[in-house]
Amino acid sequence: MVSQAMRYSSSSHLSDENLRKLAAAACFVEIASNIQKWELKELEAIVRNQLYPYESNYFFRMLTEGRAPSNKTIKEIKKVPALKGKRCCIKMWRDHKFWSLLKEQKPTEIEIDQALNAVTGSVKKIIWDKSAKTFGPRLLRNRELTDREMKLLATPQNLSSLISLTVIAREGYINRPTQDLLYPAYLIFNIFPEVMMKCPHLYIRWKLLIECLKPILIQPEDFFIEKYYNLDQYLEILPLIIEKLDAKYRKSENYTLPPKELIERYNS
Repeated sequence: MVSQAMRYSSSSHLSDENLRKLAAAACFVEIASNIQKWELKELEAIVRNQLYPYESNYFFRMLTEGRAPSNKTIKEIKKVPALKGKRCCIKMWRDHKFWSLLKEQKPTEIEIDQALNAVTGSVKKIIWDKSAKTFGPRLLRNRELTDREMKLLATPQNLSSLISLTVIAREGYINRPTQDLLYPAYLIFNIFPEVMMKCPHLYIRWKLLIECLKPILIQPEDFFIEKYYNLDQYLEILPLIIEKLDAKYRKSENYTLPPKELIERYNS
């Protein structure tokens, strides 16, 4: 297993502030998408009677300052008539276990367990260790994951893929030389644009998420290998990839993305 010192660049620093901003932005998307109002002032007007004392620019502060709602505020917001009968999972997004994988410090075994318990579908089937009756951590520590298995984890290109590959890339749960540990990191950046389209809760602050992923997955000097691609060059073209996919997904009735102006404003 690769030592922690080898996994991190000495200049890497992931602040709690960035995690708060990601979590708060996800909460905003959960509220706005359920109420079906994205304009901040309109959204405030809808929840105004439920927030006491009323705080001006509440959603603006949520998006810019990382002010995720408290348990009390969540309880009040869920009383809004526009949310009646809807499954609005604000607390789940505020406390999502994916955030614990993005911390600068190494995640605990409990945090990894909790994060992997959030995965679903085909990804869940791949990481399930039937003999141990437990999720991925025991499975990942006890045997080598093949390239094929990692490709299968990446195939759905959704949040479950991102969670499982982040665990593998960060913790080094494959018995391989250092350079080959870059493969799951490569897969993460490869599926990143599609994951954003399928998960608007992350898409709303996608550039911040990229900044959070970079230092915990790779050392920049390690990524300049022909086997994969140059990370700096990839990051230069990533906005164009995102823009093209955004246009494609907005034509589909199966996906609801935040307004383009919001995406641009909070990823400028």
